[in-house]
Amino acid sequence: MESNDFSRVNVYLCKDGNWVHIWYGVVDSIGMDIFFEKNGVDFEHHEERLFRGYIITKDEANVILPALDYRKFPPMKYYIDDKGKLKSENLT
Repeated sequence: MESNDFSRVNVYLCKDGNWVHIWYGVVDSIGMDIFFEKNGVDFEHHEERLFRGYIITKDEANVILPALDYRKFPPMKYYIDDKGKLKSENLT
């Protein structure tokens, strides 16, 4: 894992038992905040909550997960260019 992988924007899923949280954003917002602050860039990250709740059965998963249509959320990466400007790069 690269040291700045926290700046990747993607669809992530976190599961604790039957509780599921799916979001589009960064996986480590604190690390990203520190990285940009250290480099003098004012950045307010955005996280789009796609689903948060219980998925108990396969039938529920078969309805909920396809409905999210995660393919419409492109993987991206934030970075700072040579001039100190915040940029984003589409990774597809």
